[in-house]
Amino acid sequence: MNEENSVELIYNVEPSTPTSLRVDISKDFILLTFGNMEEDSESKKSFSVVASIRISPKALCLLTSKLIETGFLYEETYEKNIGFSDALKDSKE
Repeated sequence: MNEENSVELIYNVEPSTPTSLRVDISKDFILLTFGNMEEDSESKKSFSVVASIRISPKALCLLTSKLIETGFLYEETYEKNIGFSDALKDSKE
């Protein structure tokens, strides 16, 4: 890697593993909220937020393309079908 273009990553938070995702939109941003859906003994549900990220609508296209690219890379690298190859086959039919 070219040292001039390298970026030092500084993590301010620990990674977590959410089980749920909420997406909200407004005119100025898309809000992605990751969390865990929980149910108490009285069958009351709550959503415990793990992370919340606000992105511009324009950045949504970049995020989406990166996620799709990563899905195909994951399938190829780990030889595990998580649905991306199936979606590509369906679109060709």
